Amino acid sequence: MDDQSVLPDTIEALRRLSEDSRLRPDERASIEKEMHEIEQFSAKLDNGRVEIAAFGEVGSGKSALLNALAGEKIFAVSAEHGSTDKVAKTGFKNTKLVLVDTPGINEAAGELRGKLAEETVRYTDLVLFVADGDLNRVEVDALRQLSDLHKPILLVINKADLYGLAQIREISESILRKVGHRIGAADVVFAAAAPKESEREIHKADGSIEIVAYQPKPKIEALEARMLEVLDREGKAIIALNASLFASEVSERIKLLKQEVRGKEVARLIKYFMAGKALVVGANPVPVFDVLAGMASDALMVQRIGAIYGTDFSLKNAQNMVLEILRAWGLMAAAEYGLHIAADLLRTVTFGTSTVITAVPQGLAAAWSTYVVGNAASIYFRDAGWSGRSAKDIVQDILAGAEKQKTSILGPVRDQLKAKFGR
Repeated sequence: MDDQSVLPDTIEALRRLSEDSRLRPDERASIEKEMHEIEQFSAKLDNGRVEIAAFGEVGSGKSALLNALAGEKIFAVSAEHGSTDKVAKTGFKNTKLVLVDTPGINEAAGELRGKLAEETVRYTDLVLFVADGDLNRVEVDALRQLSDLHKPILLVINKADLYGLAQIREISESILRKVGHRIGAADVVFAAAAPKESEREIHKADGSIEIVAYQPKPKIEALEARMLEVLDREGKAIIALNASLFASEVSERIKLLKQEVRGKEVARLIKYFMAGKALVVGANPVPVFDVLAGMASDALMVQRIGAIYGTDFSLKNAQNMVLEILRAWGLMAAAEYGLHIAADLLRTVTFGTSTVITAVPQGLAAAWSTYVVGNAASIYFRDAGWSGRSAKDIVQDILAGAEKQKTSILGPVRDQLKAKFGR
C-alpha cells in the first residue's frame, strides 16, 4: 500500500478513534487529552502541514539556524541556559512547513530530556539535530532517544565556517563511527547559521582603503537542499509514517486507559460478589443448595463483567465459562466443592448446629473460587479471548500472582464472616 492510500486511511482511523461510541462518558473524560491530540493531528494532516523540530545543546546555534531557515529573526538566540523555554513555530519558505524550536538538550537530565523529546516530536515529521562539532556523550544519548522514536533525522553540524576541509572530514568520520547505525552519511550536513564576523576592504575615491567589519550571510544552502530533497522525495511517506505511528500510539493509550477504568470497576464487582457469595454460602443450612447458589452467583458475575467490557454475554454462556474456568482450575476447584459437600453433610448430621463451625472456611473457599473465576473472566473479556493461551494458563497466572497476597485478598471476607457468625 503506497502513502497516497495510507494517509487517507490513517486520517479516517483517527476520526474513528475520536468518535468511538463504545467509550463511556467517564472513559471519554479520562482520555480527554488523547481526544484533543487526535483532533490536532487530524487537522495537521488535513492541512498537509509538515513539522520540523530542532534539537541541540545550548550554544549549538539551533535557534540561529531556524532563524536562517525562516529568513527572519523569530526565535530567541542566546548562549545562556534556559533561553528557549517553549516551543515556537513558523512557516518555512512560503510552504506549509512549520519550524519548531525546543529547549537545549543539556538543560535537563536524561529522563527529562527523553520526555521533552517524546512530547515535542509527537507531531513532528522531520528532526534537525543541531551540533557545533563532533558529538559528545550527551548529544549521542539524545540522538539515540530521538532515533528510538522512529523519526527521520538530519544531523546538522553548525558553525562549519570555523573548520577547514580536513577537520570537516574528521568530524564526519567520527560522527558516523558513533551513530552511523542510526543515521546515513547523506544526512550529516554542515552549515553556518551565523558565520563569524569578517572584514572586507573598501577602496575610496581618494585611493585610500578602509577595512570594514561585516556579518556574512548564513551558509545553509546544503541543508536547505537536503531538506527539500527529502521532503520532495519522501514528504508524503514521512507524513504517512508519522500519522500511522501516532494513530497506533494513541489507540494503544486509549486501550490501556479503557482497561484501567474498566479494570477498577471489575475489581470492585469481584469483591462485591466474593463477599456476597461467602456470606450466603456460609450461612446456608440447606445441603447442596450452596453449591448451586455459588455457581449461579459466579455466572451472574461473569455476565456483569462482560457487560462492563461491552460484551453482550448470555447467562448460559456465562455458566459455560464458569465451568470452563473451574475445569481449568482442576483439583483445587474440586477440593473447594468437596469442602461444601462435607460441610453440608456435617450440617445434616448435626441438624444445622455445625453451621457456626463450617461457615468461615466454607465462606472463604467460596470467596476464593469467585476471585479466580472473576479475574479469569476479566482477562477473557479484556483481551477478547484467551489471547492464544488456554484457560488453564490464565488460571495458573492468577494463582501465581495471588499467592503472595492471598491473605489480603480474603482478609475482608474473613472479617465479615467472623463478625456475622461470632468466630
